[in-house]
Amino acid sequence: MPRLKTSTIALLLPLLFSPVIAEDVKLVGCDAVGCPPHYDSDRCTVENTTFIGVGVSPIPDVPSELKGFSLVKAVNVSATPVQFNGSRVRPIRSFYSLGTPEHTETNSLSGCAVIFNDPPANKFTPPSGADTFAATGTCADVIQQKCIDTITQRARNAANRAGGNANACNALEQELKKDDFSGCSLFGGHGTSLGNFTIKSIGNLHAARNSSDCWPVQQKSDGLMQIAEVTSNVS
Repeated sequence: MPRLKTSTIALLLPLLFSPVIAEDVKLVGCDAVGCPPHYDSDRCTVENTTFIGVGVSPIPDVPSELKGFSLVKAVNVSATPVQFNGSRVRPIRSFYSLGTPEHTETNSLSGCAVIFNDPPANKFTPPSGADTFAATGTCADVIQQKCIDTITQRARNAANRAGGNANACNALEQELKKDDFSGCSLFGGHGTSLGNFTIKSIGNLHAARNSSDCWPVQQKSDGLMQIAEVTSNVS
């Protein structure tokens, strides 16, 4: 029964980066996790929420306490527009979860997860022709390795200074709000700040078990522990 110290779980922050940077880590989607087809596309309904897109990645180079964990993102788009600040918009909800191995005692986990909400100013090369999904590029085109290293080290230092106490997430939040992250120009869309981000304590979160016809993890015996939900609006 692993119990993670705050200094260990704070590593979730660089771990959330590492799947998109490491070239030897395979990112997979609906085809790999068996989303049922819905007309000409895939759908994945978990409990009462239907997702139109799912992405799953193993987390490489982890401490032994996190072996077998995976990172899952799922996207839900509202079927009907709503009024927001005087305009009709369609909410897009992004769900971030950890896939947890079957015998992990999730009630013994403690620490913080960080989700960055603002997209970097740099973009992938836009698609051409009729294929609107075929943007090209690598993650190094939009996020510099120096920035990742800086954030990783600053997060680790903040967690260590907090000493694993109940204020660790607050200490991490205050550190990441500082506007002086070397190598992170345009990371959060402007300057050297990290933009909007969400910090969530993962203590006492419950890992749901497979109970639907679409379980968005590769090992169907894994649990799914939601760590964050972010809503954006498009016109």
